[in-house]
Amino acid sequence: MGYDDDRRGISTEEAQLQAAVLKYREAWRDNSLTPEIVNDAWSAFWTERVAAAGMNPVEMPSYDGDAAKLTALQIQDRGIVLVPKVFLQEPGGMLLLGTLFPKMGISPNNTSQYTHEDYGVYVDTEMVTDAPNRRPNRETTVKDANSSYTDIKKPLSLPFYIAGSQMNKLLWGTYFDQNNTISIVDGSNLSHGAHDKDHLTRSLEARFEASGKLIVKTISLAIPLLAKDRGRRGFRTAGLRK
Repeated sequence: MGYDDDRRGISTEEAQLQAAVLKYREAWRDNSLTPEIVNDAWSAFWTERVAAAGMNPVEMPSYDGDAAKLTALQIQDRGIVLVPKVFLQEPGGMLLLGTLFPKMGISPNNTSQYTHEDYGVYVDTEMVTDAPNRRPNRETTVKDANSSYTDIKKPLSLPFYIAGSQMNKLLWGTYFDQNNTISIVDGSNLSHGAHDKDHLTRSLEARFEASGKLIVKTISLAIPLLAKDRGRRGFRTAGLRK
C-alpha cells in the first residue's frame, strides 16, 4: 500500500489490508463506522506488518465499544487506535515498531529514553494530519498538554502516536504532522526540565516527515523558539477505555 514498503508484489495479507482500509475509509465518509469495521482494519493492519517483518503472529486487541460511540468520536475527528500489548513493552516494544516500520529510523540507540503509561490496548485520538490544540509557544503547549490529564483522557503516548500516524497514512495519504507541525506526546523518562505545577512532565516533541521518518526530541524550555517555529506545536489526547 506504499506507506512503509516498496515491495513490487502484493501478499495475501496486503490484499486483505487494502480491502479493510477501503471499507473503513468508505464507512468514515458515510458516517457508518461499526466496531467490526474498526477491528477488521486494525487486525489487517497489524497482521500485514507482522507478516512482512517475518515475525510470529501477535495477539490482536479489539475495540469493545459500540457504533454510537464511534459516531460521537468521528464528529470530533477522533478515531480508535489499537496497539497489541507486545508493542507496548518497554523498551522492546519501540524496537519492534521500528522493525515493522523501518522508514521511521528507530534503532536501539534511540529507544532507551522512551516510556509510557499503561493505557490498555486502545485509545481514541485526533485522527488529523496537522497537530491539533496548537498554542503560540512551547511552554504553553507543554503546560496545556499536561493539564489535559483526567480520569478518562491523557496526553497521547508515543506508541499510539506512531500507530495512529501509520493508519492515517493508509487512510488519507499523510502521516501525523508531516506538514511541519509538531505534536507534544507523552513518553520521555528523562529529566529535561519541563515542569508543571505538580510533576516533571514526560513530554516529547514528535512529528513525521513525508518520507515516513519519525523525528522525536526531548523538550528544553530553556531554548527559545525562533519566530518561524511559533504556533507549530500542539498536542494530541488519548481518550481512555472506560
